[in-house]
Amino acid sequence: CNLFIRKVALVALGGYDPEFFDPRTGIYFREDIEFGYRILQRGFRIVKAADVMVAHPRQFQSVRDAFRHVRRYYFDPLLYRKHPGAYRHSLEVKSIGPFTIHRPFHYLCSVYLLGFFLMCAALVSGAYPSAVSLLIFLLLNSYGIGYRYHRSWIPRWRSVLQGTPFLILPFYYYYWLLRGCRKFRRWALLL
Repeated sequence: CNLFIRKVALVALGGYDPEFFDPRTGIYFREDIEFGYRILQRGFRIVKAADVMVAHPRQFQSVRDAFRHVRRYYFDPLLYRKHPGAYRHSLEVKSIGPFTIHRPFHYLCSVYLLGFFLMCAALVSGAYPSAVSLLIFLLLNSYGIGYRYHRSWIPRWRSVLQGTPFLILPFYYYYWLLRGCRKFRRWALLL
């Protein structure tokens, strides 16, 4: 969330890439990561300063903030087009014990949508016990999605009520991601 850049490096790299801003929607995202990838590619030295502290405001104060955040994934296909290797190996990497998961939010949303469509198929075919099991799975999965925004596995009553929109957040995520895939022609990002 913070960095200092020497002017000579900023000028040499041409600054931030304006393609990562959509003036029609006012959405911008990944411009800083893309700039960082270019810094690394050009061989500039990066130094970490542990004594520099930044107080970042809490990002997601409301469910509306979460939906606003999800729209920004529109730019992931553009970042992938420009830096496919770096995107695959370094973006949104989470370690859980001995496991490393790349893009966990993407896969939570993907599994959620798959479960939703399987639940609908189970309902149509009359397999009601399977549909109930899938519904329970979807509710648990939505807690995983909501965790990203609440940062707590233990919901408070208010967040349980606010968590209801997380049932539709994966659809909204895919809507914006698909728009970005179409615009920037990078469909492989869906996998």
